[in-house]
Amino acid sequence: MLLLQAADKTTQSCDMADFDRLPQHTIETSLPAGLDITGKNKWSGVYLADIARQLGAQPESSIELIALNDYIITIPMSDVLIYNPVLASRFNGDLIPIRSKGPFILIYPFDQHSEINTAKYQDYTIWMVHEILIK
Repeated sequence: MLLLQAADKTTQSCDMADFDRLPQHTIETSLPAGLDITGKNKWSGVYLADIARQLGAQPESSIELIALNDYIITIPMSDVLIYNPVLASRFNGDLIPIRSKGPFILIYPFDQHSEINTAKYQDYTIWMVHEILIK
């Protein structure tokens, strides 16, 4: 279950069936070594920008993602618009179970943008996402 808070502070929940009804996209990329997932893999899900727009995000907004383990990141919407990360629910075609860092992992297209192969973007690759808030 994904909990969503819009810019106007209204909340809603999104189960996997709801998530799968949203426009799906796949990126193929490798991840930085520190993330312990080797090789180039296919990550499928919804563009975070699409979710944020549906929740009323503006270019000056920020997006807070919260993991099941209470890890929190805040990403500027401007950054999301530039790099278009995917909130992935599938890894190489299969649903991502919680024991494998699922059900949702934010994946940046690292292979397509060498400038984001930094610790900052490695930190943005949050797994076990269960809440998204627009600030």
